[in-house]
Parts: sequence; structure tokens; C-alpha cells
Amino acid sequence: MKETRSSAKDRLQSILSSRKRTIVPNVSKDGYHDDRIEKIEKAVTADISDILNIPRENVKINYEEGPGYLVLVVTVTKDR
Repeated sequence: MKETRSSAKDRLQSILSSRKRTIVPNVSKDGYHDDRIEKIEKAVTADISDILNIPRENVKINYEEGPGYLVLVVTVTKDR
């Protein structure tokens, strides 16, 4: 059991250390409007569900808007 937990921890650390920050060069002065965010969510959900061959209901997207940027957090679940 400890071996599995240790390897899972190592994989997680590897994933987190390989994340890259991306700077968005185009800043929206008026912020992101809900209709644009909804279009982005639909496009990302469709792409991920098609690529992973899973139902769209299994892709959840949360977002955080900051001054000049939008962060999307995508959570994918698979049916067992």
C-alpha cells in the first residue's frame, strides 16, 4: 500500500512540476463577458469529450477571472 501511495505522490509531483505558466499577450480591457466564457466552456468541453471519448457531462469547467486573464480549471471524470 505504501508503495502505491509513494508512486502516486511521485506522479503528482511530476505533473505539478511540469506545469508551465503562460502569459496572455492580449488583455481584454472590458473583462470577459458571460457569453464569451460560455462559448469557451462549450468549445473546451466538446474538444475534451471528443478527444477522450467520454460524455460531455463528465467534463466540468470552473474559471477564475483576474485583471487581464482568465484561468480555466478542467475536471474530467470517467464512468466505471
